[in-house]
Amino acid sequence: VMAYWQVKVKVQTEGDNGKVRNHQELFLANAESATEAETLAHKEFEGESFYDFEVVDCKKTKVIKILS
Repeated sequence: VMAYWQVKVKVQTEGDNGKVRNHQELFLANAESATEAETLAHKEFEGESFYDFEVVDCKKTKVIKILS
């Protein structure tokens, strides 16, 4: 059964001055499991060599549908 998962990712970027900056990004993934949702988050950062990232949390939401 598909569900919406909130995936929290910790991201490190390096500024122009060489200083490392940490921040978090939240993603909403439509997936069958937490593992699949985390895989989708990893795919989002593939090829972005300047990013160091880590999935820090993944939890099922109560969202049932996204309206557009």
